[in-house]
Amino acid sequence: MTPIIEKYIGNEELEQAISQNNYNDECFKEFISYLDDSLTELEQDGAIEEEDTAADLISIPVEYTNYYAQRRNEGFSIAWSKKYAEDKTSGVTRNLLMYCYEAAGEHGKQQADADLMTYFKLTKRDQLFIDYLLKRIAGRDHFCETSIEKVAEEYVSIYNEQINKGRSALYAYQYANWLIDGYHPIFCEDYAYIYEESINKGKSEEYACEYANKYASELVDVKRRYGICDDEESLGFAKSKAVAFINGWEYAENNKLEDRSRFIKCYEDAYLNTCYSDNQYEWKTIEECEKITLDKALIEYEKIIKVKHALEIKK
Repeated sequence: MTPIIEKYIGNEELEQAISQNNYNDECFKEFISYLDDSLTELEQDGAIEEEDTAADLISIPVEYTNYYAQRRNEGFSIAWSKKYAEDKTSGVTRNLLMYCYEAAGEHGKQQADADLMTYFKLTKRDQLFIDYLLKRIAGRDHFCETSIEKVAEEYVSIYNEQINKGRSALYAYQYANWLIDGYHPIFCEDYAYIYEESINKGKSEEYACEYANKYASELVDVKRRYGICDDEESLGFAKSKAVAFINGWEYAENNKLEDRSRFIKCYEDAYLNTCYSDNQYEWKTIEECEKITLDKALIEYEKIIKVKHALEIKK
C-alpha cells in the first residue's frame, strides 16, 4: 500500500475491494498503480472533498481494473487492455476499437494485429466484415460520427443487399464502398456498373477507377437535375464526355505523353466536336470518329507543347 492509498482508503476498504474482485497478481498491481495515480491527481487538483468516502474514491479504479482484467483474460495485450479500460471508464466508447488498435500499435504493428485477430475471434465476425474493417484501419479512418464497427456492419449489409439482388461481388463491393462514404446512390450505381464492365473487358484497375469516376460524376449531374433526368440526349452527351475522357486518358498513359492532362483536354474537345459535328458526313462509324478525334487532338496537343517549350527556352 502506498502512502496516499493509506491516507484516503485504508487497509479495510482496500482489502474488501481486492477480495470482492479476486484480482490476480498482474491485475492487483494494475489496480494499485491506477488507484495511486488517481488519488494523487485528485489531491493535486484539490478535488477530494471532506464528504468523499473511501468507497467513493476507490469506485472508479475498481471499474477500470475490472475492464482491464476482462480484456486481459480474453487474451488482449496490456496496451490494448489499458486503453480499453481507460476509455470505458471515461465513457469514451464511440471509436474504442480504433483507439485500442492504435494504442497497441505503439508497441509494434505485430502486436496490434494480433489483438485485432483476438477481437475478430471473440466477436465471430465474417470474412467480409474483417476485410473491410482491415481496409479502413489501414487508411487510419476514425469515423468521428460513427464507430468503425458500425460502419463495417453497414457496409456488409449494403454489400449483401446488392448480392441478393443478383449483382456480382465486383459490383456489390464498389457500390457499397462508395455508398458508405456518403455518395449518392445514382453515382454508386453508375460507378459500380462501369467499373465492373471495365474489369470484365480486361482493363486495368487504374483504368476502371478513372473511367468509373468520370462516368458516374457526369451522369449523376444529369440524373439529379429536375426536368432533364430522363432526357436521352442529355444522358447521351454525359456518356460521350466520359468516353472522351477515358479515351484521352488511355492514350496519354499508354504513350507516356509529357503533359497528359493537356492531351486529355485536347482529346475531349476534339471528340465532342467530332461526335456532335454539324457535318453529318465526317464519319460513319465510331471507329472513324475516334480516329479523326485522335488526329485532331494530336495536332492541337503538339502545338501546345511547342509553345510550352518555346516559353521555357526564353526563360
